[in-house]
Amino acid sequence: MTADGGWSDSVTGGGMRMETATGPNGGQDVRRCAPGSTGRRRIAMALTALLAGTVLQGCSVVDWTLGRPPKVEVDRIQIVADSDANDRRPIPVDLVRVGSLPLAEKLATVPAADWFNNRRQIQQDNPGSIGIVSWEVVPGQRINLRDLPPYDGRTVAIIVYARYGTPADHRYRVASEDAIVIHLLKDLFTVTTLAP
Repeated sequence: MTADGGWSDSVTGGGMRMETATGPNGGQDVRRCAPGSTGRRRIAMALTALLAGTVLQGCSVVDWTLGRPPKVEVDRIQIVADSDANDRRPIPVDLVRVGSLPLAEKLATVPAADWFNNRRQIQQDNPGSIGIVSWEVVPGQRINLRDLPPYDGRTVAIIVYARYGTPADHRYRVASEDAIVIHLLKDLFTVTTLAP
């Protein structure tokens, strides 16, 4: 009973929640709720919100929750070479899909010249952890790819290397995008998101 003589709004006891109210004639109206129904409802609402957030965020939330890095994917690739790219000489380009985060961190520091000189050994040292797609792009050429060849591993990083004649790293680590453009310029290349 409250200080003004009315009844409290809810009473919880013995695992049963009871809601009370004063009726029209001053009598008490008692409604019983199932044991813990309010708690279950709150839990169900929280789980629904978490599930909705996971769907909206994609799999990355689930991946990090399970202790693994999120999967990186690129569905479409366009390679565009300017007519004066690499002093008008063909440019070897490798798109490297990496299945191991420690290896990805290491490869993200390797300059393109070292990559091209050592890639066979890197593949032998890391069997099943690397998938390579290679092109030799002629200046003025445009390549459009809708799909990449299959890669058996789970891609946690994608690194693009271009072998220019000029000294520089000529390397780019791709974020997870639906589609990218690799633009080969005279002395360097850029990677941007492809407009839909």
